[in-house]
Amino acid sequence: DAFDGDFIVGSIEDCFFFYSGNDGIDISGSVVKVKNLKIIDAGDKGISVGEKSKLTGENIYLENCEIGIACKDSSHTQLENVKISKSHLGLTVYQKKSEYSGGKFSINNFEIIDTKVPYLRENLSEILINNNLIPVADDKVKELLYGKEFGKKSEWRMAFREKIPDR
Repeated sequence: DAFDGDFIVGSIEDCFFFYSGNDGIDISGSVVKVKNLKIIDAGDKGISVGEKSKLTGENIYLENCEIGIACKDSSHTQLENVKISKSHLGLTVYQKKSEYSGGKFSINNFEIIDTKVPYLRENLSEILINNNLIPVADDKVKELLYGKEFGKKSEWRMAFREKIPDR
């Protein structure tokens, strides 16, 4: 991960993360505010929010991420002015660990382009886009992630990586 914060309170502002081998930003058990972020070519998730974290923020641009933003395990994410481009999966909310419930995601002023699957929402989780609830896509989102259909080792990512020049 480019930035990994476990059980922290703080902010991440005016940052550019690129070519991370895994997640751009990964927080667990944390309260974080983000502002003016650009994350390009995250090997897995652009932003991963888990284990009862709370993420708020604005002005976020994600490009060429396997998964744009994932919110899971009783976490809450509230964002304004977000653009996701050229990614495999835009937003996902789900339960990964049995000791938690699903995630909750609210976003206003959202643009998503050239992304194979815009949203993936599981039961007991919530995605609100401009106060409109996105319907449940699958009962077991976790089983589609982590290198199966979506994630760092998905077939889509492996085919895409072959086209990226050496860095």
